[in-house]
Amino acid sequence: MAFEFNTFLMNLNSMGFFDFVLPWILFLVIFFVIIVQYAPFISGYDKKKQIGVIIAAILAFFVVNTPLNAYLLVDYYLLCLVKQAYLQQAYLL
Repeated sequence: MAFEFNTFLMNLNSMGFFDFVLPWILFLVIFFVIIVQYAPFISGYDKKKQIGVIIAAILAFFVVNTPLNAYLLVDYYLLCLVKQAYLQQAYLL
């Protein structure tokens, strides 16, 4: 039986890989690099790595669990409504 890549991607999507796991890993890496490079409150490279992973994981969970796209969609929808009302008012004048 052949391996079907399309089925594999659909299984990952149904498990929430692209919605939660992939963004979490992305933000984990970004925060970890920032903490290891620019953390003046931690001395020693090994200690920076150990504490950096914990702090980066916590920050990544906070960022991924915040529903920012819901707020952005509402703002975009309201902007479209205001633009449509303005254009209708300009057309009626």
